Amino acid sequence: MYAHLGDRLIIETPSNGFDRRDGESICLHHHDGTPPSEPAMSARDTTRPVPP
Repeated sequence: MYAHLGDRLIIETPSNGFDRRDGESICLHHHDGTPPSEPAMSARDTTRPVPP
């Protein structure tokens, strides 16, 4: 999975009633876009590394 700045990330978890989170890539740890990237999650105002 390669990321670019501004990519949208959508995470759905059907096991708990379709919890859906989304974010936008704001930080790349590698210039070629390889993992991990850090999205800013829209609902929580937080960032954290996302593994592949």
